[in-house]
This record gives sequence, C-alpha cells and structure tokens, in this order.
Amino acid sequence: MAQPTSLRLIARASLVEPENWFPRICTYHALRAGIRDADVTPLEQLACERFSREVAARAKPVHQISMRTPNEVFFQGFTRDAIRLYDHDDLHRTTCYYDVPLYLMLKDEPELAYIPRRNFDRLANADRVRLVREECFAIALERVVIPAEALGIRYRAEDAYLYALHRVCTDLATGWFREFAIDQFPEAERIDTDFVDRFHAAVAAGRVRTRNNGPVSAAVRQALADNLDRVASRQRLAGLPGEIPLASGHEALAARATA
Repeated sequence: MAQPTSLRLIARASLVEPENWFPRICTYHALRAGIRDADVTPLEQLACERFSREVAARAKPVHQISMRTPNEVFFQGFTRDAIRLYDHDDLHRTTCYYDVPLYLMLKDEPELAYIPRRNFDRLANADRVRLVREECFAIALERVVIPAEALGIRYRAEDAYLYALHRVCTDLATGWFREFAIDQFPEAERIDTDFVDRFHAAVAAGRVRTRNNGPVSAAVRQALADNLDRVASRQRLAGLPGEIPLASGHEALAARATA
C-alpha cells in the first residue's frame, strides 16, 4: 500500500494533465500541508521524478514556439488569433501591479519573449505569485471575459480567472513557470484586484483599443463562439467550480442574430 508521502508525490506528478484537475490539485495541496518534504525518501523522490517526466511528455503544450523569438513572432504562433480582440501586452498593462507588467521587468532583452529563470528567482515570493496572477488576468480577459462580452454572455471574473490559472498549470505554460504556479496554487488562486473593472476603465479612458478598431465581423463572432464552447468544455473536463453560462457560444450567437 502506498504511503502518504508516495500519494503526495503521485498527485503532484499528474497535475499537468487537465482531466479532473481541480479536485486533484486540491487533494495534492491538502496532502502537502500535512506531509513534510523531509519525510519523502530518496527512492520515492526518484520514482516520482520519473513518473512526472513521463506525464509531462504526454501533456503537449498548445504553444510550441521557442520563447527566444521576437515578441511579434511569438504571438503569431497562436492558432486562434481571431479571438484576440486586443493586444495581449495591452491586457497586461491594464491589469499589472506596478507601473509596468512584471514580465517586462524580468527580461534581459525586451524584444524577445524569453524570461531568464535567474531573474525570476531574484524576485520576492509575493512578486513571483503576482507574476502568475498577471498572466492569468491577461488570459482570463483574452480567452473568456472579452469574447463572452462580445457575444452578450457574462462570465464571473473569478470563474474566468480560475480557468486561466488551470491553463497555466497544464498546457499554456511549461517548465519552471508552470511548476511554480502548481506549487503556489493556493496563493495564486486568490484574486486581490478587480482586473475586469480595471480593464473596462482603461478602455473607457482610451488607454487600450481593439486591434481592428472596427465592428466585429461575422467570421470573428463565429470564432468567439467556438472559443467559448471550448472554454465551457474545458471547465467541465477539469472539474472547475463556479458557473458555466447556460447559453453556449453558438446559442448566444444565434440569439444576437434574431434580436
């Protein structure tokens, strides 16, 4: 029978997989709170690391482009560019904690998407968590809140944020950033700023504009509807708590057409 330490390590190793993710990460952190790292034997640690590598190899990230590329090339790699109604960097600027987003402070070469691990390690832990939150704010806005609002659907900010954090912990990030987000999940889950209201205030003040500065086309509305259906499906797959709007993206699109 597996010991509690082994159960904790097994739970940790599988957290990059999306299925039933939320109950599993809660279980992991409950186990972690009651088990000291010193209680884990070297053999258990070795077995866990091997299992973790096997799981990570199966969990293929959505974004495969190298971070050591110019910013504009990096963002061109997204397959669903049509749903990005605002520049991703602008979403960061409207919701960041300081005068500029934390990720910009960490770059040695501002023109590249790459952030050196050593610069991250120099941050206080509170700012490391804020870095995770800032990325989740931008993802929640870009992939959930803004597409939903464009189709007349209201998503709670908390639900959109948890969806984004789940994606960072599974397939929208890799390596040390994903590992940190998983290990700091209880703290990173706590939202300490109204990022949606801050975005709306920035739009109202003219500090951020849509990418096309014109009406949303029928093709883009279709892409937004497809995206929201994928979001709802992923919420169910991951067992995320909270509300999933009853109207799907395509139902909302049809309702707008007949209004």
